[in-house]
Amino acid sequence: MKSLLNVALIGLALVMGSASAADYNYVQAGYSASDFTNRSADSWSVAASKELGSKLFILGDYTKGIDSDLEQGTVGVGVGLHTPISTNADIYGQVEATTVVVNRNDRTKYDYIAESGIRWQVSPSWELRGGVLASNIRSQSLDEVNWRAFGGAEYALTKFVKVGAMAIGKSGDLEGKATVRLYF
Repeated sequence: MKSLLNVALIGLALVMGSASAADYNYVQAGYSASDFTNRSADSWSVAASKELGSKLFILGDYTKGIDSDLEQGTVGVGVGLHTPISTNADIYGQVEATTVVVNRNDRTKYDYIAESGIRWQVSPSWELRGGVLASNIRSQSLDEVNWRAFGGAEYALTKFVKVGAMAIGKSGDLEGKATVRLYF
């Protein structure tokens, strides 16, 4: 818990500066393929993010498993902060609460997910991302937190349409995501 608190405090301390390098106003459609130690599953999702001012953003998503190993749907809402660290890079942190709305496999009905990362615009067409996700943080002791690293890239087809790919994982568990984002 102390590490999570330190990350949050550092993130809050860094929320200052000038205009953002990244855009947080978008709608997104995605597909995920997961290969975990005890199961594999595919899912699709829709998501959106909207900036509120120069540093704050809100987000929401719906994810639906599309095979027999993960026949469930989840809804999530969250809030995040971001700040530029250079003219072409942003650091950000976000927290999301999720709940299961379709639950065939009797899985946990809610969760909280924290994410911290960097978005780096390496060229007008390419953006790279990386960071860490913490899920399963609903227990008070935080001894069962699931820490995973992620990395990915996004390519601009046009000024408003971008396609992306991301890998999320830790030893034995891997998830691949493909997305299409429409920025507004």
